[in-house]
This record gives sequence, structure tokens and C-alpha cells, in this order.
Amino acid sequence: MGKITFKPRNNANGTLGVSVNHSHKAQLDPVPFQRKVSGVTVLPTEINLATGRIIERKDAASLNEKVQRVLSDVEYCIAKCKEKGVEPFKKHLDAEWETLQHLRAIRETTVPQARNILGRIVDVLYVELAELREKVRQKEIEIEIEEEKLGINTNKLFTTHIDLFLKENKILKKNSIKNYTGLRDAVKEWKPTLNITDINKKTLNDFRDWLTTEKKILSRNGNPLKDDDGNPILGLRNSSVRELLQKMKIVYYAFADKFGYDISTVKKWKSGLKKLANDKVVFLSKEELQAVTNMEYETDQERIHKDFYVFMANTGLRFIDAVRVRKHHLEMIDGTLKIKILQQKTTKPVEIPLTADALRALESHNYNFEFSEEAGKGIKYTAQVGYYMNRMMERANICNYKLVRTNFKNNIAKEDGSKMKRELILSHTARKTFINVSLKSGMDITAIRKIVGHSELNMIMEYYGDGSLNTEEMGKAGWEMPNHTVVGTVTGTMKIA
Repeated sequence: MGKITFKPRNNANGTLGVSVNHSHKAQLDPVPFQRKVSGVTVLPTEINLATGRIIERKDAASLNEKVQRVLSDVEYCIAKCKEKGVEPFKKHLDAEWETLQHLRAIRETTVPQARNILGRIVDVLYVELAELREKVRQKEIEIEIEEEKLGINTNKLFTTHIDLFLKENKILKKNSIKNYTGLRDAVKEWKPTLNITDINKKTLNDFRDWLTTEKKILSRNGNPLKDDDGNPILGLRNSSVRELLQKMKIVYYAFADKFGYDISTVKKWKSGLKKLANDKVVFLSKEELQAVTNMEYETDQERIHKDFYVFMANTGLRFIDAVRVRKHHLEMIDGTLKIKILQQKTTKPVEIPLTADALRALESHNYNFEFSEEAGKGIKYTAQVGYYMNRMMERANICNYKLVRTNFKNNIAKEDGSKMKRELILSHTARKTFINVSLKSGMDITAIRKIVGHSELNMIMEYYGDGSLNTEEMGKAGWEMPNHTVVGTVTGTMKIA
């Protein structure tokens, strides 16, 4: 049928003008299909005549694109001739070439116009949408009026009462607010028409069963998590279900006096779900903590997060308290340097003897771990502690082994060994590390309670005699204590026995 070749034209200055030429072995016309100029000019050494590719030039890519564009147009015209059943002679190819250029010119002028028209259509649609929303609002008002006539009060929706509860309780902590909003979203998904007057034992049972068997588990971006077969993962863990059910009862109790609800049956209701969410408490052993203390870092952010974790693991402070510690919180009490701080969660003061590692961490960051906008570094979020710790521990090969944990869904125990222990090291595991290292080393349980202010240790304390906070107990647990002459200055270290 013919062939396409690249035939350069010799210019007066010694350069070549690259063009695309088509020849046909059955050409009947005295004049062959003329060359199509690409507009590209090169030196003879800068083109491969066999392929038509420009070589050894910085702008070779853009020049080859120009040549390729002309080549594609020629091939398009040849294909159109074949579609129409005619030979790709000059007159036929010329006709297709003119048609192609004409269509291209029309497209260049009409596409912007079409976009402009579509833009105006979208604007009109938005206006119509606003009008429809207004009609919906008016219709909702009409429905409310009719419902009031029938004795139906939309203000009794349970989700409405959750919002009212949040509005009236301004002192709720972030985690509590998150749990209540999670309850609201779950109720909307389960039964959006649920009224607060519908709360009873049956409702609680039905909601519990739905949460443990049918509720889709969502990822952080709101998409359902899926198993290996691509099916959505259903059913919350016992701990999460218990939390939501407890919050549902609290909201119901909050409005019981106001509206005269009978809470007796709801109050007696029990979920029947095991309290145990996981039988494996995640914390570092004493050896692992020492390895973390000595592990290397690569950035300033890694350094401060590592030191902050070590500080928390040596003091048992919660994140919210540890990040607030400053030099004025350090006091010499009975010859021992201690942190004296008022806990945010319990509003109770604690006195914590400073270990050598805790003091070194504080001093190396000028007694301030908190994030500084000016410096662009510091501790800002609890999640970042886990992120940086996991990254450093992976490099140092610390806790780089699978940790099998047991979770309960609908009282069915399931083992989960999919995560490395280092992936489970969060800011709060530092507090657990302090408690467990101290317990395993024989430190008196009541001394631990006074240091960490942990109310959950009350049950364990019943099996121990009365204890007191003292430096001897810290030393007994093997914590390395500094020897001080001036607050904030380490002159030597020793173990208190």
C-alpha cells in the first residue's frame, strides 16, 4: 500500500529540515503525495534517518514530539482512506489532510465555548439545588407541624439528645466527646428514628447485638475495613461496645429527671460482654527500656521523642502531664529531687523522685519537651510519639517480633498476632512500662499508686499493706537515682538501697 519515510531538506546553512513523506508503489498521479513539514530543523548528526528520531540534543523530547505529531496526522489520513476503501494516493490523502486540519481548527474554537456553556449550566444547577433545598426545608417544617398535631415530637430523637448533652456538658474531655459523637453516628446508622423514650432493655440488647455483629469497622478516613477476601469487617470489640452502651445509658440518665423517665430497668441492665478487651498489656521490659534509652536517632524530632518516651517511662506520668513539666516543677524534698505536679486528669498532686535517666532527658531539652512553633520541633501529639518510636526501634531491631494478643468480639476470643510489638509502643505504654518494671522489681504497690496516681490499682492494693512514697522504694525497684547538690545538676549517680 505504501510507506512513510523521513526525508530531510538541505538548508543553505548546512542544517536539515525534517519532514514526513508518504510514497505509494501504485501511484498513478504524476505528482506524489507531498511532504508534510514538521517545522523541526537539526544538524545532520542530530537525526536518525531510519527512525526519524532526534538525538543528542537537550530539546530532543520536544522536537520528537513535533515530528511525531505530523507522523500521527499522516497515519490518520492513510487510515481514513482505508476506511473509505480508496487508495492513499495524493488527492485522497490531501483531502483527508484538509479535513483533519479543519476539524482541529473547529475543535480549538468550540471546546472553550462548550466549556463556557457547561460552566453556565453548572451555575444554573446550583441555583436549582438551592431552591430545592429551600423546598425541602419548608416541607420539613410542614411535617413538624403535622407531627405536633399527631403528638409526635421530633425533639425526642435520641441523636438530638446526644447533641444537647454535648452542648450542656462543656467540661467533657476530647476522648469523651469523641465517644459521644461516635455513639451518635452509630445510632444514625442503626436506627435514626430512635426516640429517647424508646430506651429500654430490649433496645439496649438490640443495639448491643448490632454493634457486635453487623456494625462495619471503619478506617480513619471513614472507609470500611475489609478482610483478605474483600468483605467488610463487621462487629466492634467488646471494649468499644461496652463504651458506647455506657454512653447511651449516661445520656438517658441525664434527661431522666427532666422528663420523668423510669431508669430502674435500664440501670439494672448489663451488657453481658466480658470486660477483658485484651489479655496482653503492652509495655517494655527493663532490658528493652534500656535498649530504647541507648538507641540512636537521626533527626532532632527523633531525639526529642525518644527522650520524652524515656522520661515518661522513668516517671510514670501521663502524656498530658509529662509534656507540661518545667524546671519549676522540680523540688528538693527530704534530700531527694522530685517532680511535684498537679495531674490534669485527677486534679491531684503527685511527687515523683527523679531518676538519672529522667533528669538527663529533661536537662538535654532545657526542661521543656513541648512543641515550639518557632523552633519547629517538640512534642505535639501522642500519635507522633508512637510514630517516631516505631521508626527508631525498627532500625535498632528492638521489639521487632510479633506480639499475640487476645481480643473479644461478642464474647468470642480471637488471637491477633499480625503486629510487631514495636508497632504497639505508644505514649501510654511508657506509663505502663514504669508500673510493670516497678512491680516486677518488687516495688511496693502503694508507693507506685502514689507516684502514678492510678486509681485502677486500688483492687491490687487491697492485698498489700500500707506503703508510702519514698526514695528507698524507687531504689528497690532498681531505678538509678541521681545524687544532687543543686537542683537540675547531676554530680554523680548512685543506686538507693
